[in-house]
Amino acid sequence: MKERIYWLLDSFEMKAPNTKKDPDTGLAYDSPVEAINRVDFCIDFKTDKFEPNYKNLIGYKAKKASIHGKQNIDFSANVNGSLIETTTLGKLPNRQVTLYEKTREVRNKPVEKAYWWDIWGINPKTFNQQIWRVEARAGKSELKKGWNVTSFDDLEQKCGDIMADILEKYRYTIPDPNNINRNRWKNAPFWNTAIKATKEALAPYSSNAERKNILCGSWKEKRNIYLNNINGNSISLAALLDIEMTELPNVFDQLKKEMQQILDDPDESAHLYQKYLLAKERFVFLERN
Repeated sequence: MKERIYWLLDSFEMKAPNTKKDPDTGLAYDSPVEAINRVDFCIDFKTDKFEPNYKNLIGYKAKKASIHGKQNIDFSANVNGSLIETTTLGKLPNRQVTLYEKTREVRNKPVEKAYWWDIWGINPKTFNQQIWRVEARAGKSELKKGWNVTSFDDLEQKCGDIMADILEKYRYTIPDPNNINRNRWKNAPFWNTAIKATKEALAPYSSNAERKNILCGSWKEKRNIYLNNINGNSISLAALLDIEMTELPNVFDQLKKEMQQILDDPDESAHLYQKYLLAKERFVFLERN
């Protein structure tokens, strides 16, 4: 798919719009830049009979709700009579895991989904078992804010780390009646198998990156960018004001006076505060050491 995208861009000699700029450098891009919005990875299990219990699916800082599936909640389940067909924890564009019977979906769409029988190497006429799917999903916010992933290169370095982390944070567990702390319940064996299979399959696309480390690194990168911009602009301003390099600190004294004048003006101060709040919102996911 990546090769087809690049072939298409090259065939049409597409260029990036002049209004599209790199947020770190402020310079316009020369060519279109990809932005990964979502990545899914799934593991299929063959079983004689399985029905999930939505109470066994738990997640880090995930909220629970009724099984009827309302909007703006982290947990939902699709129910057919008394049978749970799909259970989901998490919410896109953040991270999410879902557990559902894939064979039911394939049989309900015999034309559109028939190719799955060939992928599995199964004869549907004689197959009387079930195939359940564990699917990890990383949305745009999880990729960009959690892992600093926007490009294909970013994704190919960290995809395995991302998917394994989702399956380790959102888990299907074995209830322990002697432990009221559900977060300490052990994983169901098939969930551990899913994590292991994910790490093995995506090993070429892993770099042992950690979500928190990426956030810290991103915070340092942003800080250094702004400091470099301030230093560079201060030097240019000193040259414009005909201030000698030895007197460069005077530039900051001048900036301090002008900033104080802005803060003393109610209208200007209110406008500046709104810009400050927007910046705080952008950086809310960035963690310091």
